[in-house]
Amino acid sequence: MKRLWPVALMALLLLAGIGGGTTLALFTAQGASSSNQITAGTLQIAADRDNGDSVPGPMFYIGSGSGLQPTGLWAPGDEFRRVLQVENTGTLDAWLKQVRASLDSGSRALADKVAVKVTTDPAGSQVVAQGTLGQFIDADQAFLGGPIAAAVGDVIDLHFWVRLPLDADNSYQGLGSVVTFSVYAEQKAHNP
Repeated sequence: MKRLWPVALMALLLLAGIGGGTTLALFTAQGASSSNQITAGTLQIAADRDNGDSVPGPMFYIGSGSGLQPTGLWAPGDEFRRVLQVENTGTLDAWLKQVRASLDSGSRALADKVAVKVTTDPAGSQVVAQGTLGQFIDADQAFLGGPIAAAVGDVIDLHFWVRLPLDADNSYQGLGSVVTFSVYAEQKAHNP
């Protein structure tokens, strides 16, 4: 009987340990976080005509009522240059990538005849886009040689050269077109 006593005591202790509800506890905590603010930047460009003509209105216009540099009526062979100042007024650096045109009113036939060249210099040698006005209306004209960098606050002068070719015949007499030029930009960050 002496031998059963240690075995019985061990069994009793084992049952007491299991039945006693032994538990393990883990400490947990959640730290308080501070308030954070996330704000997206802005991509915004503004465009103004310049070339010394501070009166609001179109870049190319016939009469003197809307500005200081009217072109007068056009004849075959006439070419005029005006400047569109594009300013990055947003908070993100940008790429100027394309020039667009829309025919607001008037003759599509005249637009298909008129030649347009866009340069970054007043001499006209650094061409970034060119074609007929109709081509500018039909599709965005991507800048030749790639996009132009425009950091926040930069002002880029784009020189628009518009010419009625010498081979414009009598069928173009009296025609007119009203066109809006636009410059397309994208963010520079993460956009090689």
